[in-house]
Amino acid sequence: MNTLISKRQYNRITIWTAIFLLLFAFIQIIAQYHFFYMEQWQTFYYESSFIKNVLLQPGGLAFLSADFLVQFFCLPYCGALLLSLLLLVTAYYLSRIIDYIIPHSHLTYLSLLPILSLLFLQITNNKYNMAGSVAFMFMVVALYYYTIKKSLKVRIFYSVITSIVLFVTVGPVATLFAVCVLLHGLFADIRHSYYYILPILFVFIMASISVCLGFAGDYKNLFLLDYYFYQSDDAPSFAYQSWILMAILYMTCLLLKKVDHLQLTRTKIFQTLQILLIIVFGYFNYKSVYVPKEETFMRFTYYLRMRQWDNIKKLSENMDMSNYLFQVCHNIALAEKGELAEHLLDYPQEGLASIYLSDNITSPDVAMLVSDEYFSMGCIAMSQHWAFEANESMGDVSPYCFQRLAQTNLIFGAYKVADKYLSILDNTLFYNSWADSQRKFLYHDKAIEQDPFLSSKRKCIFPENCFGGQYGIDYDLQRIIDHNPDYKPAIQYLGSMYILINDMDKFDALIRRYYKTKALPTLPKSFRLIVDKYHINLNDSIH
Repeated sequence: MNTLISKRQYNRITIWTAIFLLLFAFIQIIAQYHFFYMEQWQTFYYESSFIKNVLLQPGGLAFLSADFLVQFFCLPYCGALLLSLLLLVTAYYLSRIIDYIIPHSHLTYLSLLPILSLLFLQITNNKYNMAGSVAFMFMVVALYYYTIKKSLKVRIFYSVITSIVLFVTVGPVATLFAVCVLLHGLFADIRHSYYYILPILFVFIMASISVCLGFAGDYKNLFLLDYYFYQSDDAPSFAYQSWILMAILYMTCLLLKKVDHLQLTRTKIFQTLQILLIIVFGYFNYKSVYVPKEETFMRFTYYLRMRQWDNIKKLSENMDMSNYLFQVCHNIALAEKGELAEHLLDYPQEGLASIYLSDNITSPDVAMLVSDEYFSMGCIAMSQHWAFEANESMGDVSPYCFQRLAQTNLIFGAYKVADKYLSILDNTLFYNSWADSQRKFLYHDKAIEQDPFLSSKRKCIFPENCFGGQYGIDYDLQRIIDHNPDYKPAIQYLGSMYILINDMDKFDALIRRYYKTKALPTLPKSFRLIVDKYHINLNDSIH
């Protein structure tokens, strides 16, 4: 008997280890850069007011736990590791529920179906907060301990208290718990089924209190998955797949429990069929919701954030570059290396949108990309504006935006504001050292003037009494060229824009004005090709 138990435990450990390794490898391969993206917009701040504000909302514990985990996503492999562990714990407790209700059915592997739904939701939807996955895990654990209760009174008392606690600590997933409790009453204890309505009633009461206190504008967000999405966006229909599968699986187990002494013969064949079902289900979800281009975009933006220009160029050489967002990232890298005007026409370009996105800002990540391109151009005010907009639209918690806002305020000499953003980053685990490195510039103009990076950006600030962007990007870039001719990206961007919109009159005026000056001592290849094509006369250049 001891040998049998040991063998059974060994097999169980082996199977769950194999599941974990498969999850980790799969997630790391297809979503490596998705985790860097998540960390950019969702991190943990070791500051009492931040913790208090998060905890005081319904589901605060789930959101705070998710933020704590996400802060480690800036480290390679940590995102895949932590998400795999989270999903593994959820699947394990779900399998325990199945084994407890129908112990001899060998349906354990079906516990992976809701987990696969969660996995694809987490790695394919940028607006889904990891708090939703954390909350689902807490719900499954709570449901397991509910399921093993034998006494009716204990079960009802536990379900009511747990539904309230789940709503307060992890949010609307309490609705799913209450639904599962009701299913238990309908299919396993029909005589007392009216007692099992109590958890749903108490969830409704808690939601009503939350609406009255202003935590959400309507009941929908406090009952459903929408609550776990940024910007109060409605959850897509796919998001509910995990909840629906969870309820169906729980109900199926309760129905099969009524079959006396259920024990499936040919266990290995049946388990193989389950594995095939899981593979087919996973493949269907992969083909339905996973978009490789989104992962590629996140890879581009990660390289932008890390200023890894050569990696962007290398990635562009092995990629279909018909996407204008990819082209923007590539053009920023070329500009930062001083090669934009040299190689502009060597790569696919979709017109002005390939280099300038002011009219195509559809999401916070695109807004931050706009901030990056303005920063590269030397338009510091507009870069600051879009970093602020991106940060606000994602809940005012983006470390990348805080870094940009700190830098731009240092460049402007707004040291008090810069200090505010650096103080926020002081309260993070992985950005406090960067914040410390920037403090030497506070209230120290000379230190900024001696720093090659910050001083080159500060010299781009033109003294004319106007707001950045007030008279158009070409006006701003021309002022930057006049005040800082050493800053080469400005004239490369401006000339490239004129080429991409085919405005030869302005391109002609630009070349004649700056050719053989400090701003444009020689003609780069793309400029020279256009000069030759349109027979632009450079003999009467204005100096």
